Amino acid sequence: MILADISGYTGFLAAVDDAHGADFAAGALPPAYPLMKTFLDSIVGSLTPPFTLAKLEGDAVFAYADDADLTLRGEEVTACLRACYANFREHLRRTEDGLTCTCDACSSGARLDLKFILHHGSYVAQTIAGATELLGPNVTTAHRMLKNDVVATTGWPAYALFSQSAVDHLGVSDDRAMVLELEYEHIGPLSALVLPLDEG
Repeated sequence: MILADISGYTGFLAAVDDAHGADFAAGALPPAYPLMKTFLDSIVGSLTPPFTLAKLEGDAVFAYADDADLTLRGEEVTACLRACYANFREHLRRTEDGLTCTCDACSSGARLDLKFILHHGSYVAQTIAGATELLGPNVTTAHRMLKNDVVATTGWPAYALFSQSAVDHLGVSDDRAMVLELEYEHIGPLSALVLPLDEG
């Protein structure tokens, strides 16, 4: 399971809402809103395939792959994530160039970043209200991993965080990676590996 989460998205939308409340009241979207669609499109386009889109969750893309279908291993995995990140950064740059509003709120979109969570484990696919949903403790674990102290610990705003089960299954390693111990209520201690995405 993989989650690609846009960091700073909630604050960005709140700032745009404050700055462009009159636009919303008039039934118009601020210039920054349609551009946000391109960010999510770029992430989905980069991850599918090899992953299958489960759903969009506001500022995050949730995707998965059955063991038999995901052939990426080792450096191929990190290369896939870094390519997705590079594509996201390129869309961000193009967004800055094409933005028609230069207010502080809209311009703050340039500070958005991207992080990935990867976890390996079983899940159950069930149809709920006409849509296929992934359920189970491992799905919960993957989502809980979004709440972490990686940035405070490492200083890396863009990163990939792998649970130990994902590391073992995918054969992931990286010279700059750090081992972290995460703790979540009802889940317990969780060993993880984090690596930076920004090569700069």
